[in-house]
Amino acid sequence: MSAFFADRERRKLGWSLGANLLTRISSLAMVFLILPLLIAGLGPERYAALFAALAVGVLASIPMGGTGILGVRLIGDAASRGDRAGEAAAFLGLAIVNFSLAFGLIILTVIFMIGRGNSPALVCVALLPIVQAACNGTFDNARLAYNEHYWTAGLGLGLQLFWYALLLLAPPFRHHVLLAATVFHAPTTVASIANGALLLRARPYLLRGRAVDPRKMLRTGASFGAAEGLLMGALSVVVIYLQATSTASVTAWFATQNRLFQMCLTPLMMVLMPLGGFVRLKWADAGDRRQRDAIKAAYAAGAVALIGIAGGLSVIGPFYAQHWLHLAPPAGGWLLMPLFALFGAITFYRCFAAIAYLVLDGAWLAHRVIAAVLVAGFGWLVATRFLPPVQSFGVFAAVTTILIVAALSRSARHTLAGRPA
Repeated sequence: MSAFFADRERRKLGWSLGANLLTRISSLAMVFLILPLLIAGLGPERYAALFAALAVGVLASIPMGGTGILGVRLIGDAASRGDRAGEAAAFLGLAIVNFSLAFGLIILTVIFMIGRGNSPALVCVALLPIVQAACNGTFDNARLAYNEHYWTAGLGLGLQLFWYALLLLAPPFRHHVLLAATVFHAPTTVASIANGALLLRARPYLLRGRAVDPRKMLRTGASFGAAEGLLMGALSVVVIYLQATSTASVTAWFATQNRLFQMCLTPLMMVLMPLGGFVRLKWADAGDRRQRDAIKAAYAAGAVALIGIAGGLSVIGPFYAQHWLHLAPPAGGWLLMPLFALFGAITFYRCFAAIAYLVLDGAWLAHRVIAAVLVAGFGWLVATRFLPPVQSFGVFAAVTTILIVAALSRSARHTLAGRPA
């Protein structure tokens, strides 16, 4: 064990994994304390409206997903070569692209939300995920490239617990829709800004240099962002769709399942993101055998996670919603299984991509994921003409699950075939 941690990067990885595991304390509080307080304080209608507004913001944040992944690749590659000019160029390019995109997306989101007749409070709620995505995608991904994710986790945990205390002690945070929404995004955003300030204090050279061409970074990251965003964005679309076509209780039930899934996905990503940064730094010096082992491990972890997430949430999710939040399932168990299978498929994808996108030419996989979501989306559109809202979404979820698993399996085989055993 002592020999393993003799390497500085391995010690930093250990710190990141340990700090990330501690952040799960706040997730348990969210499930058993915060969500019940919010639905009791806001009521089902405003609770559903809150999550629908957040879903709009999550959808608007899709374009920033790919630039973050590309930023980790570029900064990590430059750091592994000791190229400070390259690190600065990648960081500045990442910052310019993310915050420029965020500014434009904020304007479009405000126009969209006002056009739908939302209150000023809900308009502001929709902006929270965009601001968080810009800060996380810049500062936290830069930390990840240096294998220093423990800073992100530690700051996030402290601020999350502080916000929970505000919600418990200050009634407005339970009854006002905007203040209630801050519990989901404000702690992470503030932590990310503090993380960025500390990063730049430790590495002031990141602000000196010439940025990577933002247009080139945007074009290159578009494939990664579209694949990542379309998959996660579909979970936001279903909430918005159900708010327009179903009752508030149905929308609240689906929004709650989405939140539970994200809270289950986060700890996995909290483990895989530091591992991805570590692998990125070590990849160039690893032989074919170790590279094959890394890809096999990522695929195996994703397959196990698919089964665990789909099976676990199909039992825990409905039980929690009914017995803790008093939200009855909107359909029978078999009709809801495609939703939980989709949760599993997304987890499989995120586990594999956490490694593959940082070290491989991920465009092949990204393009097939994009195609899978678009094909399934067309099937959903057709199904809305013949099936009720919940069942029509089930068509999308089932088709997406099958196509994503097929694309991941083929990508793994293609990658291993190119590296001798």
